Amino acid sequence: MVLESINAAASRGVLIKILGYNEPKILYPRIAFHAGDDPAQHEVAGIKCESSVKHNCIHCLYNSTECGQYNPIVHTLRDLSVVQQIKDGEKSFQKYLNGERYAAEELQSLKNLQEKGYHPIFNPFFNAPFGENNHIYNSPTDVMHLFACGLIKSVLQWTLIIICEIRSHSVQKEFPYATNTGLFDKRLMEFIYVPNFPHIKWCKFKDGLIYIAQSKSILEKSYATGSGGGFRSSEYIPALIQNFFAVSNFIYF
Repeated sequence: MVLESINAAASRGVLIKILGYNEPKILYPRIAFHAGDDPAQHEVAGIKCESSVKHNCIHCLYNSTECGQYNPIVHTLRDLSVVQQIKDGEKSFQKYLNGERYAAEELQSLKNLQEKGYHPIFNPFFNAPFGENNHIYNSPTDVMHLFACGLIKSVLQWTLIIICEIRSHSVQKEFPYATNTGLFDKRLMEFIYVPNFPHIKWCKFKDGLIYIAQSKSILEKSYATGSGGGFRSSEYIPALIQNFFAVSNFIYF
């Protein structure tokens, strides 16, 4: 219903009173982009956002499962050329849900959509008035969650992994860092509670955090990434602050 109103206004224009002009002017509104919180932004764009999805970025076809360097030639931007395939895929998926027969080509097309992260559902935003050379897939991603929180999570995980691994590092047949993990967790568990911290929901880590690194495989440690990383999003900032003091020489108790 909202898009119908916007489409109607975009096609016929609307009269707007503009300061400095005596007569109203006709404006043709356009949607610049869709901004939202994840995973809602993925749902609006019609892109799957699970960690197991090979291409889960709403903007391009970066391979999230490989964690490699972004290549603009290989990881091309999404565009509306896929709309017809999504329309056909929606019909094929309806056949599947109804128990009807469908061709092998239809199944292959559905698998191709799935691999690229598309839901086989026609998106009303395909027909939204985004303007010249603009569309729903051209929207910027959720920078706060996908970038800022990603950096914080990676710093936290690498800190835990380094502390966990360095305990086996020997110096002249001795292991001076063998107790690092226990000392680190002890400092976290004894960290003071900070009341009324502005804009932050403070939390304590009564069980420490080293268990997160100890439970990871060698491959997971090499990435130091992953969905959540063992932290809740509300714990990122408190964990980062407490980790900073736990690994420093600053005496806080």
